[in-house]
Order: sequence, then structure tokens, then C-alpha cells
Amino acid sequence: FSVLEDGVIQQARFFSRDFSLPLSLCILMDLSGSQDGLVAKNISLARDFLRNILQPTDSVFVAAFDSRIKLIQDFTSSVPEIENAILHVRERRKHAPILGQGTGNASPVREAIYLCAREKLKPIRGRKALILISDGNDNASRVSVADTIEMLQSADTILYAVNPGTSALDKI
Repeated sequence: FSVLEDGVIQQARFFSRDFSLPLSLCILMDLSGSQDGLVAKNISLARDFLRNILQPTDSVFVAAFDSRIKLIQDFTSSVPEIENAILHVRERRKHAPILGQGTGNASPVREAIYLCAREKLKPIRGRKALILISDGNDNASRVSVADTIEMLQSADTILYAVNPGTSALDKI
């Protein structure tokens, strides 16, 4: 390819991404039965991640799912609020607003990703990422893999999957 300025070829010497732009981030935590023994580890992973990545201009929302997909903490830049939401995710999910629901008492991983991207990240401009903390076992989504990928692309959102135990994440 060529870089032109006023019709004259210019030499491209430096490319970079602007990481100074604010990041809008979703922390999506799997609280299904397959994660029962891993919730404490998942909470620790999420808190460590935030401490290492989050900048003052970034905003985060926390969602969690078992058979229901719930908004635990809406967008905030307050690290104490985010950490509190993550630390008390199990208690807070009991009274949290529902974003969606899978089928039966199962784990709707793809549907949770899809809804978080569509409802919360798509309307926002700028850098966006969704951090999924899950084993990836999906047995309840009504959303296909292709539709999930398409929604993430449409929302211009990067998905990062963190697996605290055995993985089915390659099937997401």
C-alpha cells in the first residue's frame, strides 16, 4: 500500500494505536454450577485484571450469569465500586436487573456475551472489550456462535476469555 499526501508518496515510518482513548469494559462472570468451586478464583482473577489494566478514564460494567444474565454493576470509573461488585457478585445478583435468560437451569454463555455486547457496548463509541471469566460450557443459549461473533463485530468489541479451570472455550 502507499501513503499519499497531496498526491505525493510518503514513507510510512511509524504506526501506533492510541491507547490513551478511554476503554469501555465488560467483566462477564460465569456463576453457573460448573463454576461453584472456582468463584473465589474468578473473583481474584477479575480484581487482579482490573488493578493491572484500568486507567482513570476507563469505565467498567459487571455482569454475571447462571441461568439468567444479570447486570451487577452498571458503567462506572470507580475502582472501589467495581471491586465491590466483583467481590459480592453472588449476593448482588439476587437483586440485579435481568438482561436476559437462557433456557431452563443451564448456562447461556453465548447469549450472555451477545446481550452484553448488544445492550451495553454497542451504543458506545471508542475502545471496547468484554472479559469473559468462564469455562465456556454453553448448554442454554438460543444464540448461535455465528450470531455472537457478528454481534461482537457489530459492537466493535474484542472478546477476551479467561478460563480458570477446564475449558470448552474453543467452542464459543
